[in-house]
Amino acid sequence: MKIVELKKIPGIIEEFGAYSDKDIILTTDSRSINGENVFLALKGENFDGFTYLTTALEKGVEVVIYTSEAGRDEKVKALSESYPNVLFLGVNNTLKYLQDAASYWVRKWQNDFGGIVFSLTGSNGKTTTKELIYALAKEAFGEKVICTAGNFNNHIGVPLTIFNIKESHQFAIVEMGTNHPGEIEVLCNIANPKFGLITNIGAAHLEFLISLEGVLEEKSALYRYINSHGGMFYINKADPYLSNLKETENSVGFGDTGRELAEIDNNNIQETYNLWNLEVASFVLSQIFPEQRELFLNKAPLVRLPDNKRSQWIEKKGKTIFLDAYNANPTSMKSAIQSFAKKYESEMNKCVFVLGDMNELGDKAKEFHENVAELLNQLEISNAIFVGRYAHYYSGKFSGNAKCFERREDLDALWPEVLNSYQYIFLKASRSLQLESLIDITV
Repeated sequence: MKIVELKKIPGIIEEFGAYSDKDIILTTDSRSINGENVFLALKGENFDGFTYLTTALEKGVEVVIYTSEAGRDEKVKALSESYPNVLFLGVNNTLKYLQDAASYWVRKWQNDFGGIVFSLTGSNGKTTTKELIYALAKEAFGEKVICTAGNFNNHIGVPLTIFNIKESHQFAIVEMGTNHPGEIEVLCNIANPKFGLITNIGAAHLEFLISLEGVLEEKSALYRYINSHGGMFYINKADPYLSNLKETENSVGFGDTGRELAEIDNNNIQETYNLWNLEVASFVLSQIFPEQRELFLNKAPLVRLPDNKRSQWIEKKGKTIFLDAYNANPTSMKSAIQSFAKKYESEMNKCVFVLGDMNELGDKAKEFHENVAELLNQLEISNAIFVGRYAHYYSGKFSGNAKCFERREDLDALWPEVLNSYQYIFLKASRSLQLESLIDITV
């Protein structure tokens, strides 16, 4: 039995001793353990991973990290008798330890192995842009590239992403998300990015960031970090808010008043805003790895978007469905509606727009949902279905034919009729409504 109480970093890497010749595969979720050898028991307001220590041990983890508190150490000592070969690490705070250990490891990787961290944030398109950068970078560097999985972009997800970085990796793409002031700064201090990008500034997370100026202040923490640490930041000059960021020796602008982007013709990507994201991805990579510029430009027309509930085009029973069910805010909603409406402007009578809640808008929720409905009117869209707790805000301003449902489940029964009535179907809402479940309902 070995129980180690850790008060300080150096990180988890240095504490493993006999485990140091193994890759550290860390998880915080006992339910999904499948070969992971380290279980870190996070404790939050509504959960406590310590409750699931036995489950993790039964699944074969070799190291357990837990918050050391009165009464817990005794339980761990009892468990250690049943699992004598397991290393138990007691720390003051598992979340702080995770973040500090990740910070230690990423800097060790950068210093000892020449690793490069690129980080991006933004109100819209950051996950798609991340995936496009990842796809293009893999064309040049193969398995030496790693990126944030899914939406692991917060104070827990970023450290977990970093722990997936191996010595053999060369380039790490780390996505950063936020909905409260100060969070991007925390993530920068953990990930230590050398290069960075803010995709845009939009009306997202206004419940806590209050205004577009508040969004800019929070997102631009990435710009400030990279400028103060001698890296290179890429400024989207086409964005009216980001265009106010000054170009320095550690930043370069692109877009309307900056360096031009190479136009890319990609038949796999149909949305104008995602073609822009692809052009940005190619530009950024060409700046970081100029010797690979021609390869990126040659491969960009072949890139496809991942099937991740974002900007997916689905053909089903002769119908065309656009699905964007992962997130929605006023800026992304308007861009998606405009792109779809332009594509089918000559066949608008065959289209229906299914719009759901845009969350985290605070006291501006009514105003922003009404603004979207007014856009539908301007585009002469006549058929709509509104879903969620804000459906009545949409319908109150919409001048066309509309049906309203407070819950997505209430729409399920009508869905076969929708499929029979329209050729082209637009679906977009915040994640809470899970609109993708409609796709599995058959006629």
